[in-house]
Amino acid sequence: MWTSLLKTISFVPLLLLFLPPTLAAVPAWSPPLSTRGRYVVDANGQRFKLKSGNWHGASGTWLGDGDQNNDSNSHWGENSHNLPLGLQYVYIESILDGFESLGINSIRLPFSNQMIHDTTAVLDYWVQANPQFRGMTPLQVYDACIKALTARGFAVILNNHTNK
Repeated sequence: MWTSLLKTISFVPLLLLFLPPTLAAVPAWSPPLSTRGRYVVDANGQRFKLKSGNWHGASGTWLGDGDQNNDSNSHWGENSHNLPLGLQYVYIESILDGFESLGINSIRLPFSNQMIHDTTAVLDYWVQANPQFRGMTPLQVYDACIKALTARGFAVILNNHTNK
């Protein structure tokens, strides 16, 4: 029973590779967002219903002990290097296509104070799938991600998640 279930589960991602993506355009809205009573509204007073996703990573994953660059010293062995996760594996436009295909209109983008003050250029392999980010600091990459998100029509919810 478990063997057939595992085969089915591992087959689903493979099947998804062959299905054409269905991108639902992010509905137009006018920044900035604010509140009116219990509703979030855009600059035109139109209600904006948050359908959000979270892009983890820039808040940092280091556990605070040992070498920061050793993956085993990060949450679940997942070292973000103070960058939004996935940029080493997937081109940013494909990441945004994935968000769009989920029908979300906003992204929570956590960050850490450490990321803001880190002036070290990211290593090439940390952004391997996005060579346009080579030589940038984590904050510059973060800013580029915000620019890409907003250019595609996503609202971005900045979250100072960790203050270390």
